[in-house]
Amino acid sequence: MDQERKQGNFIQTSSTAAADLVTLVSSLPPEMITEILSRLPVKSLLQCRCVSISWNALIANPIFVKKHLKASQNQAQLLMRRVLDCDVKSYYISDILNEECPIAHSLDFSIIPSNSDLCMTEIWIMGSCNGLVCVAIDEVEILLWNPSIRKSKTLPSCGLKKRTSLSIPSQFFAYGFGYDERNSDYKVIVIKSNSKKFTGPFSNEIKIYGLKSGSWRKVKNYPQFCPLGERGMFVSGSLHWGASMETGINNYQGILTFDLTEETFSEISQPCFGEGILDSLVGVLSGCLCMLFNYGGKKFDLWIMKDYGKTESWTKLFSLPFPNRIDFHSFTPLYISKKNEILMQLGKQLVLFNLENKVVTISYPGIKNVDNHFIEALTYTESLVWPFPE
Repeated sequence: MDQERKQGNFIQTSSTAAADLVTLVSSLPPEMITEILSRLPVKSLLQCRCVSISWNALIANPIFVKKHLKASQNQAQLLMRRVLDCDVKSYYISDILNEECPIAHSLDFSIIPSNSDLCMTEIWIMGSCNGLVCVAIDEVEILLWNPSIRKSKTLPSCGLKKRTSLSIPSQFFAYGFGYDERNSDYKVIVIKSNSKKFTGPFSNEIKIYGLKSGSWRKVKNYPQFCPLGERGMFVSGSLHWGASMETGINNYQGILTFDLTEETFSEISQPCFGEGILDSLVGVLSGCLCMLFNYGGKKFDLWIMKDYGKTESWTKLFSLPFPNRIDFHSFTPLYISKKNEILMQLGKQLVLFNLENKVVTISYPGIKNVDNHFIEALTYTESLVWPFPE
């Protein structure tokens, strides 16, 4: 009886304190309330929408959504997906860098059609922008997902046909997702490359989707190229792929760009990486374009373009011996900290490389709730962004 009375008193006291807090905050000037709310995580904001009609309207306002997104840019998170059951988890990168055993947050990834066979379904996360994540299912089904607010939407069919066999190496897809700031529009691009032989020549079918128009269009003017990776890297308003230019897979390799505003292709200069390159990868590191170079399986270098579009700003960050039994195409630069620590995915491991003392640290399995079945990792920002009409 005493225990029940104590619990009742506690609940009453908590409710009174919460009511007093709401009264206190509500008495503040509107601009101060906006500033305070803009610094809260999305989960807390979703709860705050229930406080009052005015708070609900404020948090749903597009101006507030942009303000909150800007405030969240310094709180980057890591998204990791497991292949066996599509389990997706997120971590604050600051926790990975500063804690011995950071704990993951499980995300609702129930976006697979209920009539699909999970074992036979190809699922790839193709990019993230402003808290929205682009997902490709069975190559031609594209959806956008905001993990923070647990919303997803499948886009209309792009009209391209999936491969009849996934084992055909001369047919493959590449994707890109980003934000056209001038037109305030999110855009998705799908590239299907075809060839009778893997060495070329290749022919491409390219489609682009704009959320404002709500429809797919053909991209007609493009150079002869073959994309060398599935995921287009979004930097400074453009998408970037490593590409074999002209006609075949073994021809000149460069960085192909697609400007989301002008909707035009061009090429951007690579760094002066020297001789002996076997392979290269294009990536994004803390908002900057970067490249990884494989020197015959003996070592790999990481370069970063510090000032976008200026060739002279390419800077080599480090050179490391090539790890044993690691596929070069599983390397993903993720984040560079203020302490000059670079977080990378190497195969099924996350590693930290300190640029100052040249020390490499294995980050997991020290991370809780992660096992060696996690195969995808990318950074994203928590947000309230949802560009579709309710």
